[in-house]
Amino acid sequence: MQAKKVAKTTVCIALRLCIAGTLALNSVVIPPLVSPARADVLGDIGGILTDPLKLGKASQNILESVQRLQLMLNQIGSLEATTNSDLADRILQVKDVVDEVIAAVDRNVANLSQIIAQAEMQIASLEQTIYLDAQSILDKVQCVAQNIATIQVQEAVANAVSALSDADPSIRFLGIKIIDLKARKVQITDPDQAYISIREGYLKRLSALRPTDSAYTIVSTYANIERLAEGASCAYRDPTLAALFLKEEFNYQRLAEPWANIPVVMQ
Repeated sequence: MQAKKVAKTTVCIALRLCIAGTLALNSVVIPPLVSPARADVLGDIGGILTDPLKLGKASQNILESVQRLQLMLNQIGSLEATTNSDLADRILQVKDVVDEVIAAVDRNVANLSQIIAQAEMQIASLEQTIYLDAQSILDKVQCVAQNIATIQVQEAVANAVSALSDADPSIRFLGIKIIDLKARKVQITDPDQAYISIREGYLKRLSALRPTDSAYTIVSTYANIERLAEGASCAYRDPTLAALFLKEEFNYQRLAEPWANIPVVMQ
């Protein structure tokens, strides 16, 4: 009798362990497998920039595209970049094109200019497609707490309009209805036109800088344009238009980056 009781208890314990093990296994989330060829997308782009002087000498346009893509990938993160197969594949295509250009430069081939011209078209097309691939990811990263109608963006636009208007009353702002500029109240009716108007105002101010002016003006201007581009990209669900604003955002982030290693005093 005692032996039967022990056997029954042993079976019950084993059964409970089996059930617990099954539940534990079912609760494990198995991450998607990543192709070894796409396992280090960030590293692939970073590798392109190991010789920026040579790439820039071949084509400044290609170099700037790669720099923008690097900034975009830094923001997305390696996990999102590698698990998105379309995005990862296109990044590898960019690397292949750049490798071909650098190899042609090293060999000083006779048709170098033709190779570079074709590569510039390929990179421009790939960059636009990559922004389309990344748009949904960046929408989650950037736009969850950010919308063109939020108070922060409205204030940023109002501050920009106020500052630029004070400096140059002749500037016209499209896509913005000014309600009370002193109270920083504006209504953004067309985010794209609002962005373009403010960007042009900022660039006009930059072009008027003198050698004795503060470097902080340059850094803050690029940062403000970048911030407005991000807000504009979040205002649109159309992926093509949103992708155009992503390119703007990372372009001005790229322009601000060299100043990171230069002492700049806030003024």
